[in-house]
Amino acid sequence: MLGKSSSISIEFALQVVEKSFGIKCSAVKLPGELDLNFKILSPEGRCYILKIAHESEEIQILRMQHAAMQHLEQNNFGIQTSVPVSNIEGNDIFFITDESGVRRLCRLLTWVDGCVFASVSPHSPDLLFRLGELCGKLSQGLQGFDHPAAHRFLKWDPRQTNWIKDHFDKFSKERKHTVEHFFALFSREALPLFDQLRQSVNYNDANDFNVLVDADPANPQVPGVIDFGDLVYTHTINELAIALAYAMMHKENPLEAACHVVRGYHQIFPLTETELKVLFPL
Repeated sequence: MLGKSSSISIEFALQVVEKSFGIKCSAVKLPGELDLNFKILSPEGRCYILKIAHESEEIQILRMQHAAMQHLEQNNFGIQTSVPVSNIEGNDIFFITDESGVRRLCRLLTWVDGCVFASVSPHSPDLLFRLGELCGKLSQGLQGFDHPAAHRFLKWDPRQTNWIKDHFDKFSKERKHTVEHFFALFSREALPLFDQLRQSVNYNDANDFNVLVDADPANPQVPGVIDFGDLVYTHTINELAIALAYAMMHKENPLEAACHVVRGYHQIFPLTETELKVLFPL
């Protein structure tokens, strides 16, 4: 699958945009875990992102992503995110056949300016606080949203962590001990409280390469996110837990860093006592 994906050229992407949207443009290839992504620049200076899905992508998952983006944008929750653009036939998701003859789903989204959180240094207390605020806005904004495709099994959903039990033997002895320790912590301190936790559709992927930071070096803001591919119906607290897992990495004092993020989240979307109890093991 990934080998076929790598064969798609910039020239092919340009042809897709011109044929489907009537836009003559330039393009730059962007990284992506599964999808093929191209930054599209029109002669008028407007930017877009062309996303050509991996061949096994399901259309209902993309429809869910679009619905969530539009929900956040239309209800003005203070979150900048891409929104889908319809092609000349009025479709915001459509099929193409790539250069290898593989049929793929394709879409064009508006571009959101900003640099990714991972590229910003330092991660000051204020910046971490604003990361928490953004995650709080996501939880707040998605409270009124649901979609049938969100009710799915997703390996990156902390609520569904039990699947890893069958894979402990894949780790070295030292790492296996670490994994088993934290899985036991999760099973003892989080799992018994699951039925007391709020649930919602979560963005579920506020990692440091999906969170955007603006260009103000003196007072950087965290205006939005990209990549809605991990949307899932789960415990609402997991939005914060996932963000913390990334925000705490490579910090001299990871718990201090976490506190700044938690304060920002709590200011926007107040946590319950039970959610605070399960936050660390999640």
